[in-house]
Amino acid sequence: MVDRISRIDNFPPEGAALSAAIFRQYIRNGAEAVLARIASDRAEQRQSVCDLSLHILGYCLLARAEWPLGRQIILSVAPQMEQFGYREEWIHCLELCVAWARSEEDTAAQAQIFRILGQLNRLLDRYEAAEKWLLQSVAAFRLSGDARDGAVALNQLGRVHHLQYRYADALACASEALTYLDGEDVERAESHYVLGMVALNQRRWADAEEQHQLALDFRLRGEDQRTIGWAYQNLGLVCWMQSEYGKENRLLEAEKWLRQAVDMLELLSDPYHLAAAQNNLGWVYKQLGNYQEASRLFQQASTTMRRLGAQRLLAQVYNNLGLLYLQIAEPGRAEDAFRDGVAIYVNLGDHQSRLNTQHGVVLALLAQKRFGEAAELCERSLAEIDILQGVAEEYEEKRKWYTASLQKARQGAA
Repeated sequence: MVDRISRIDNFPPEGAALSAAIFRQYIRNGAEAVLARIASDRAEQRQSVCDLSLHILGYCLLARAEWPLGRQIILSVAPQMEQFGYREEWIHCLELCVAWARSEEDTAAQAQIFRILGQLNRLLDRYEAAEKWLLQSVAAFRLSGDARDGAVALNQLGRVHHLQYRYADALACASEALTYLDGEDVERAESHYVLGMVALNQRRWADAEEQHQLALDFRLRGEDQRTIGWAYQNLGLVCWMQSEYGKENRLLEAEKWLRQAVDMLELLSDPYHLAAAQNNLGWVYKQLGNYQEASRLFQQASTTMRRLGAQRLLAQVYNNLGLLYLQIAEPGRAEDAFRDGVAIYVNLGDHQSRLNTQHGVVLALLAQKRFGEAAELCERSLAEIDILQGVAEEYEEKRKWYTASLQKARQGAA
């Protein structure tokens, strides 16, 4: 982080004795500096504004003064904070600002801060906390009659429900959001994203592609290169998942979309979404036999995810690394990677993803001829497989995987 004080024009040193009036004037000066720089087209300057904002908001909270400026800073800088990967310190600041907004009786600001907190907790895979904040945001927007911002909060809630495997709830949120949005509103892209991700997880390939193409269409209308990159990555995800699970080879299409996403996001200082795209592109390169490039992308993605605290995506990288190590006949390293992924999913309470990656452990054990351990893990997993019955396609997929691997393990042990 940069020195937050030195970048504020004429801000006093720490510990300087100031009258209340002078202190408030320095807060105003700092806030004006932040707001003047927030629209910069230089990434390094916009990132420095994030540090300055945290500093100024800290002074505002200390003095309990200049709420209108504090409110403006929060709402202006929030997209930058998300983009550059600010998480824990920003969440702590916003939680304090909720109480401040409540004391100012600013219900509109509370609704916005609830939404931002929900989004940040989702990015940290804290789905219960994210849901709590977003439900408060939706309720507050409904109370105020702000339908458009209510739709934004509903879309964020739909994202959380999708990650919780609550597909009916996710579809309901996105569908309701669409009823509140004008036909040309670029926020509709978020609704189509949620609808597309649910369709993708339910293996409805045509629906998934249609929804993600609609999301791209709205992203293009918005002319935000960063979110256009997200849409490219999601269309690439559709193509690679259909290649993996739908028995239709679309790897070259996946490579095209994901390469565009990575190239774009590398220029836009968006580490979270860049790492997601790198992970998916790495999987495609693994399938195409470009193991060196796949490994490079996985390593880059895992470094970023560890730094940002993005545990679910880190587990996905470990799963893909495990598959790569199996491909290049390094089953010991594969087992380690799969087990790292399983451990994360256990911590997250995500048993569907755990059972997916746990089968990677089975494959690694089989490759090492540890047939007894492989059989025991298959039997234990098959006893748990009913967890997946809410998604029939996944249930049948994983049941077949474990049944076939159990047979191999028993044959090997015979």
